Amino acid sequence: MDEFFKHLDYMLDLIGPDHIGIGTDIIMAEPTDGVWWRAVTGRLYPQMCQGMTFETHNIKGFMHHSDFPGVVNAMLDRGYEESVIQKIIGSNWQRIYRRVWDKRD
Repeated sequence: MDEFFKHLDYMLDLIGPDHIGIGTDIIMAEPTDGVWWRAVTGRLYPQMCQGMTFETHNIKGFMHHSDFPGVVNAMLDRGYEESVIQKIIGSNWQRIYRRVWDKRD
């Protein structure tokens, strides 16, 4: 989790809180033992994985949607402002979705 927050802090310094959102993929929705990762992601997208494995790409404490409150609590413990947390965990995504959906034909 410390590595996750180092990266998050780097992004906050680089581009600011209005442009960051946590993307929770299938692992967060339905954790597996790595079968899906090895069969799909690792095999079909090796250039994207750059040597990562299921074991090395997951973050302990952030592997399932039930862990999400702990991630938010860790943000609070690290001194992130509540307004920044709100943006990162969802309101930035909502803003983008609204813009895209409002421009549909």
